[in-house]
Amino acid sequence: SIAIMQFGAYLTSRMFGAERGLVLAGFLSGLISSAVATLQFTQKIRNKEINMQPAIGAIIYATIAMFVKLIF
Repeated sequence: SIAIMQFGAYLTSRMFGAERGLVLAGFLSGLISSAVATLQFTQKIRNKEINMQPAIGAIIYATIAMFVKLIF
């Protein structure tokens, strides 16, 4: 599932641009596992692979996706 999330993040970044794609990837990754999505985004921030602002948005949307998944 981690490889699928990473590939999905790559695809969404290419299709929608770096910032929008990252936030969308956060939401979609959150539907799979918000904890893993959060860990991946924080590692990428630490390694300076992505900017902090869109990554924080992606983490927030991953958390929102978890709640959406729980409700529905």
